[in-house]
Amino acid sequence: MTSIRGRALAFVFLAFLPLVIALGWHEVVHRNEKIDSAIEVLKHQTELLASQHGLIAATAEIILTEHSLNERKGAKAGKASSVCSSEIALNFVAQGYSVNFFRLRENGAIACSTFTFSGQRNFSDQFWFREARLSGDMVISNFLQDPITHETILFFAKSLDGEDGVAGEVVALSVNLTRLENKLFPLAARDQKHLILTDSTGEGVLHLHGTDDHGVVTEMHPVRFNIPAVSTTGTTEIIGQDGSSLIYGFAPVFTTVSGVAYLWIGANKDLVLESVFVETLVAIGILLTIILVSLGTAILGSEKFLLGPLQAMGGMAMRFGAGDHAARTGLSHDNTEVGQLAQAFDLMAETISGSESRFQAAVEASLDAIFILKSSIDEAGEVRDFRVIGVNGRAGDMFGKPRETIIGQNLCDLLPIIRTNGVFDSCVTVATTGTAVEDEFTADTPEIKADWLRFQAGKMDGHIVLSLRDVTHWKEMTKEQTRLAAHNRLILDSMGDGIFGVDLEGRATFVNPRITEMLQWTEEDLLGQNIHALCHHSTADGEPIREEDC
Repeated sequence: MTSIRGRALAFVFLAFLPLVIALGWHEVVHRNEKIDSAIEVLKHQTELLASQHGLIAATAEIILTEHSLNERKGAKAGKASSVCSSEIALNFVAQGYSVNFFRLRENGAIACSTFTFSGQRNFSDQFWFREARLSGDMVISNFLQDPITHETILFFAKSLDGEDGVAGEVVALSVNLTRLENKLFPLAARDQKHLILTDSTGEGVLHLHGTDDHGVVTEMHPVRFNIPAVSTTGTTEIIGQDGSSLIYGFAPVFTTVSGVAYLWIGANKDLVLESVFVETLVAIGILLTIILVSLGTAILGSEKFLLGPLQAMGGMAMRFGAGDHAARTGLSHDNTEVGQLAQAFDLMAETISGSESRFQAAVEASLDAIFILKSSIDEAGEVRDFRVIGVNGRAGDMFGKPRETIIGQNLCDLLPIIRTNGVFDSCVTVATTGTAVEDEFTADTPEIKADWLRFQAGKMDGHIVLSLRDVTHWKEMTKEQTRLAAHNRLILDSMGDGIFGVDLEGRATFVNPRITEMLQWTEEDLLGQNIHALCHHSTADGEPIREEDC
């Protein structure tokens, strides 16, 4: 029954195994899809944010170009200072950017600025200043550090042509990138994103983290973070300083005098997969619940509708096999498979019980002592004896013992003489070949109350059936008949008259020597022949004599 229960549970497990495999496959595929989706989203977010902040350069170029047109014909320094302030107020302050507007003379000195410096500054040694004077287009500086505030700034510069067309003064906007955190951080805070702004060498000049699990900003100051230099829009996976795997999207945001600056937006790969992990846990929980409920239902259902009935039928079969012929399943004989099987079991038990009863009645009524024997096999596979597993009442009478004391004994211990008189060998022949044997033997032994026994041995259902009959009386009668026949023969042979005996059919059954002499027939010629037809069939003149008249 345990095996059946185990097989039932295994069947239920195998039924759900495809779902488990499908869930695992879904986990792998969905994980990759989630990563691909996250990478694509990061790429689009990076492109969008880069284009939005790229508008700084476009706005700066518009301002600088407009200022260049207004001041083409030699604006004065005092007037320029006023213009510096108004340009900032109108174009950048309203947009929330922290900027400073400069007008620089040909020697790099500040002609005017939005904010007044405490000391004199000169930008003639700056590469971007020299490039602006030589180029007719706006140029963007490298990422620089303000010597006073130590903040990261970026300069947008354009030359003002003189009346003779020779490059003269330069107008410039300086944008405080550190203060761009106010515009960049909302995106960084969402989904714990990482934002990095790199120069043309791939060195990070601004690095922002989102908030941790407690809502605390993990990092809010520019850092230097070395990453591989790139040359186009795309995505990549980088191992962070803490060993975690980060997925980044990158896009160009500015083209400076030394190359392209890039904006990077990244997310922790584990955070990207966290939602997939949660979804998987939920799916696994649901599947496990279904499996457990199904297993519980299968166990309870199998106990009630399958294992219980099978146990009842198995118990009935064991009791029936142990000799309890009244054992039945006790199950309903309905139209279900189990009910029909129970009905078949009970019907089989009824049939066997009836046959067994008739067989037992026949065995008990037999005049022979009947033994049911089971072969006892040694390690070499040879039959060493026969154990008595059943007897009838006549066997008990023959041995003068209750049948219960005979059952369980070895036949050779019960009747040692069979080892030497050939009976044991005959039983071994029956056990090995299945051929029935019969014979007689003298029972010169104190174990049984008989002088002569006739035995028959045959095989039935793997057991040996041995019957013993006391033929002592028949042997004595046969002996007496033989003696009387010899005595009568002497009398017949000594008589002078011819004598013969016939049966009801008129055939000769015996003749004496005198009749053979008289008829000139031998004894062999006369025995079995119709005497009337042979020697009294007609008169002397040949007239037939009817047998009825004889």
